Amino acid sequence: MVVTVTYSHNYDKDKIKALESDPNVEIIDRKTVVGDSIHLLPLHMELHPSYIMYNTTYTYRIIPKIQSPRQDATSTLGVGQGPRTRGDTNEFISAFWVNGKPKCRRGYRYDFNKKMCRMIK
Repeated sequence: MVVTVTYSHNYDKDKIKALESDPNVEIIDRKTVVGDSIHLLPLHMELHPSYIMYNTTYTYRIIPKIQSPRQDATSTLGVGQGPRTRGDTNEFISAFWVNGKPKCRRGYRYDFNKKMCRMIK
């Protein structure tokens, strides 16, 4: 997305500084125009640098923030769904042993790699 905006150096110094220091903005073009405000001054006064208006027109492109693949996966979820996690807090429970064999309660099965009871999904 390309954006064009004009800032005055007399009034928008903080906006110019924020735009130029923003890491998510790529400035494509910058044009500075000097505008005289001499018509506002009395004729007998000399032109002083503080009475000159500098306007800069910026053309810039906003660079989207790079997300990790994990954040991309969670951003595609629908409304009301939480982020995807690898394990639920109730996914693993301890097994109990009967006659030298692992037993799990209903809804769980024994996982020999983890040596715990895993919830059946």
